[in-house]
Amino acid sequence: MRGFRGLQIRDLLSILVVVMALAQDDLADLVDSRSSLDAKFATSLTSVDRWIDAGILLRDRGALELAIDALLTATRLGPQDPRAFSHIGIILERMYGDAARAAEYHAMAIRRGTLDADSYYLMGNFVSSRNLFELSVKLHEAATKLKPDFLEAYNNKGSSLISLGNLASQPHLAQQFYRQALEATSAAVSLNPRHRTPLVTALTLAQKTADFRFWKNHSAHLRELFVECLERGDQLFMPWQASVYGLKPFHMLKNVQYMSRNVLGAVRGFKFPKFDVEEGMSLSPSSRLRVGYFSCSGFQGNTTTANFVRGLFGMHDRHRFHVHCFARGTHTFPGRTDGSPAQEQIRTDCESFHDMTKMDVFESAKSISASKIAVLVDLTGWTLWPCTEVLAMEPSPVQLQWHGYPGSMGADFVHYVATDRIVSPPEYAEFYTERMLYTLGSYMLNDHVFSRREALELEQESDVSVRRERLGETLRSAGSALFFFDKDGFNHTLSGFEDDDVIMCSWNTLFKCDPDTLQTWITLLRKVPKAKLWIMQFDPTPPPNVALLAADNGVDVTRIAWSTFFPRQLEFKIKSLADVFVDTPLFNAHTTGVDALWCGTPLVTVPLEDFSARVAAGLVASVSRMQLGTTVARSMEDYEQVLTRLTSSARKLRLLREDLDRARRKHSSDVNYGDARSEYTLFRPVAWVKSWESALMRAADLVVQGEASRHILSFNPVSVQM
Repeated sequence: MRGFRGLQIRDLLSILVVVMALAQDDLADLVDSRSSLDAKFATSLTSVDRWIDAGILLRDRGALELAIDALLTATRLGPQDPRAFSHIGIILERMYGDAARAAEYHAMAIRRGTLDADSYYLMGNFVSSRNLFELSVKLHEAATKLKPDFLEAYNNKGSSLISLGNLASQPHLAQQFYRQALEATSAAVSLNPRHRTPLVTALTLAQKTADFRFWKNHSAHLRELFVECLERGDQLFMPWQASVYGLKPFHMLKNVQYMSRNVLGAVRGFKFPKFDVEEGMSLSPSSRLRVGYFSCSGFQGNTTTANFVRGLFGMHDRHRFHVHCFARGTHTFPGRTDGSPAQEQIRTDCESFHDMTKMDVFESAKSISASKIAVLVDLTGWTLWPCTEVLAMEPSPVQLQWHGYPGSMGADFVHYVATDRIVSPPEYAEFYTERMLYTLGSYMLNDHVFSRREALELEQESDVSVRRERLGETLRSAGSALFFFDKDGFNHTLSGFEDDDVIMCSWNTLFKCDPDTLQTWITLLRKVPKAKLWIMQFDPTPPPNVALLAADNGVDVTRIAWSTFFPRQLEFKIKSLADVFVDTPLFNAHTTGVDALWCGTPLVTVPLEDFSARVAAGLVASVSRMQLGTTVARSMEDYEQVLTRLTSSARKLRLLREDLDRARRKHSSDVNYGDARSEYTLFRPVAWVKSWESALMRAADLVVQGEASRHILSFNPVSVQM
């Protein structure tokens, strides 16, 4: 090698090019003629192909600078040949991470008509990062034409189309972009059904837009991928995202157990020293049980949790309980004081309010531990932005989760789950690592009897502002609207509903909906001429596709009405105009179901396998026997039949509404009524809280007695047959 020290890099590259050229020829033919050998040297040094081959060889051997130098020589020898420009761009992008410089070479290659799909693909990625989404779509399309099995190009084309849909100024334009995006990501899925990125993107987009053309195959692929990920010890998505995909409870449990193990690893197994439960409670009459409620959304008023537990703290018996509230924030919910009525009520009613806005997880756990909390109630669970690391350090000897997530946490550090016998029947105990703490009636506490009493004043003659036939005008005056979409994606205003219309409503986000449920609603519109469907538009993307589905099924699109929001002062009066609430069976109504029942609107549901598909049945069962026996279906087929019977009979609907009204007014006339142990507690929060307090005391007692492995049953259960 000593003889090479005086050579320049260019000389070394020249030797490499010639050697490559000679290696591809029959050396025996060359040694006979020195002139032939000299000619081969001369030809090789001026051959674009040889310099490109040398650049590729050097790249593959990791000699990147030499590779780029060889390719640059090729560009000088063949300035109109796009191949060397493409290779330089690929090296700069993938090996140096210099997307901007790479884009210059990709652009030069594309101008010269390159046939390298990677150049179009990488250039498409680059312009997408600069928000040039239309150009990105065209570049990725070119990549897929050159390379039909280019999965990444299809997927990234879909991503750019989604961005165009998000930016579209009109719903019909958004609809076009989203439909094309779903087609692109679906093409990627067809190339590799186990590739998680396009698969999850396609399913999420289908949920977002109610475009279920590929749902059946994609959800089947996802279930298979989910099991494979579990076997590898990998996580595919958060538990709350999985409810509409038809996953089995056993697999859901394995998923959360994996997540809990990761949380334990994050805190490195640290746990606070155990203190005696009796330090947080005392058997003497003058002492109280210290109970802490832990919220990772800071009890902010824009969360359903804050709005539904707001009355709890004022109903606690201060002679028996010292109630602490621990408000910790996240990036999205920073835990700050937001001035909302719900948060202000919680701050006022809670005896000890702890602001953890600026605390990390360790400081938060330390604060709870220092407060000697005997029973810590987590209100977040595995929902958005959980603070499970705090629970993992076990700052309290008794920890239970309630309200936010009635499925299992999959963790030994959470001892109880507060649920009800319908959401989590005893035979489902194998799908929980916690013991069951069964509440009196539904686990969904609400204080509407105190905070939303306007729903009881619906029949006042003096209030003429909310009428079916003038609903559009009422909503427009409040900044909202009542409208429908045509099959081309254009929206049109509606004046209101007719008096004899049978209005089926859904206040759930359509993200909870699945294609079978949506098809059932459309079928009902076709079967019952007077029926209309009224849906909340949380996202502007689903309505055009719902209208398209209706039109394809021969249903007049004007029979599907949409509203964006209801002004709070009129919300329950407006919602009461609906005749029946149609639940989304795979992912039930929770707080929206409570709202519907409190407005006097019967709720039709069907309890399926997963816990999130059983919540609404628990709500209905907590109102009256008549509601339970009439509106809770036994199967998806029965769900359609129940809705058909009710929407076809004004008498049946009237009897159900009268029964709901009796239940509301009976329990509202005496809000302190709470002695009876009836399971009909949805409108009886005082009775619910009394039972809840007994359950909390029982949980603490069992730990003291060394019997913490026992379930806690608060009432005689209502059975729901399937």
